[in-house]
Amino acid sequence: MANQINLHLYRVVQLASGSYGLNGVFARAIKSSDVKEVTPVNTLDAGAITLTGLGMLYGRVVESQPGLDQEFYVMQTVAQVNTLLNA
Repeated sequence: MANQINLHLYRVVQLASGSYGLNGVFARAIKSSDVKEVTPVNTLDAGAITLTGLGMLYGRVVESQPGLDQEFYVMQTVAQVNTLLNA
């Protein structure tokens, strides 16, 4: 059985004003083997994504599924998500 991590995931949309809003919040178990990428958000890290008005989101998780990659945002940092993935 594949290792799973449980996260509260947020979907983000860009608003007409140029800032961002939440389009969905839900708890979900993700198979560690399906995590394709974890990227920093709203930090000073090089290559980090900035989401105006959503400073509580610290990581972006891309889940790979057959024919479709899904993008979610989380309140955990990249290091915290990687710790969960490697546990």
